[in-house]
Amino acid sequence: MEYFCVVKKFFWVLIILAVVSCKKEENIPEGILSEEQMVSLLIDVHIAQGAIRELRLGTDSAAYLFKVFERESMLKHNTKDSTFYKSYSWYLDHPEQMFEIYAAVVDTLSLRESLARRSD
Repeated sequence: MEYFCVVKKFFWVLIILAVVSCKKEENIPEGILSEEQMVSLLIDVHIAQGAIRELRLGTDSAAYLFKVFERESMLKHNTKDSTFYKSYSWYLDHPEQMFEIYAAVVDTLSLRESLARRSD
């Protein structure tokens, strides 16, 4: 029985490796933020969105405050908002990379939330 489990795991590892190796690597064009840069920026953007949502402001006030937070995030990451939007659009056209980016964003935000709850 144990031998069967080992063979089964090995089989799944081979399948995963085959799928990953067949993945078409696409170079990110010049002027597009790297996946790491996008993850970092999107984390800040989603934190800002959550903070604004908690304030329960009116739509106009929330939109204005979000623009302020967004501008601060772009300055923090030394990125122009046009570069961010161009990059976001490019990643939307490349769903595999966007999935990886958002998986990292969700993991990071979940970890931060978990650590914040523990410290309370």
